Amino acid sequence: MQQEQNQQEPFQEMRQSANICVGLAQIMSKMLEVFLRVPGTFGERYLNFQAVFSWLILLVWGPMLFPTEDPRPMLWAWLAATAWLLVHRVAGLFRGNAEHSRYWGRSILPPHMEPVVAALTGMITLAFSMPLGSYLLFAGIALGISMSWQESADRARVRAMRDARIEQEWFMRQVEE
Repeated sequence: MQQEQNQQEPFQEMRQSANICVGLAQIMSKMLEVFLRVPGTFGERYLNFQAVFSWLILLVWGPMLFPTEDPRPMLWAWLAATAWLLVHRVAGLFRGNAEHSRYWGRSILPPHMEPVVAALTGMITLAFSMPLGSYLLFAGIALGISMSWQESADRARVRAMRDARIEQEWFMRQVEE
């Protein structure tokens, strides 16, 4: 029993570490998503505590990491994110609750292009604003990680649901015989 528990611990620790990394990626990318989604299409609970942390990170990213650089581009990005958050909220009130409460919203780009566009925009922006460019670059990478993780989790859930359906059909055939 002790040996079996010791064998599971590394996997549990690895899973916890992966969950922490994904959580950090989700936090880092949440404000970027505000600009990449059609207003009002987020589920009512999608912009949660991670969005608050992301909003704060956007505010302090430049001054904390690049104290000698001009903070104005980051401040403008923060103000724009704040305005877009309000636009999403107001549009969501008019839309109603048609989507799942944790729905990540309808993209303005092809979904797999979002991280690429964000990272490329970040690399271009580095030429005139190191803080904003680095934020966009890291947020784009984080968005790619977050989206990949979510797609993997969705595939696993669908696979489990399909297996459960097959099992139930088998049991039903057994009862009918």
